[in-house]
Amino acid sequence: MESGPIILPDGVPMVYTSPLGKLKLAATNIVFGKFPDDLGKEQHGWTAALSMMIGDDRETIKAFKVHVGKSVQYDKFTVNVQRIESSRFGMVVMAEVLAAK
Repeated sequence: MESGPIILPDGVPMVYTSPLGKLKLAATNIVFGKFPDDLGKEQHGWTAALSMMIGDDRETIKAFKVHVGKSVQYDKFTVNVQRIESSRFGMVVMAEVLAAK
């Protein structure tokens, strides 16, 4: 399974390239607050809007609200959010990109 880490600084688009193609990603709107986890239980922590686009096709843009531990499957890719934290460059989302199952 193809995989790789990616660091997404707040508001900076990045490109993940693999044999499956190009996935463009951006993390925005990073905030601390309440959110429901995958079981519907209220949690507190960092969330972000994760926007993804396949290649250069603007019609494929889709956004997801994510938190640490959240996995999002989109097209041929799965993005696992590992950390959302402050860095010396501002807020960042650290994730792993995998081939979708």
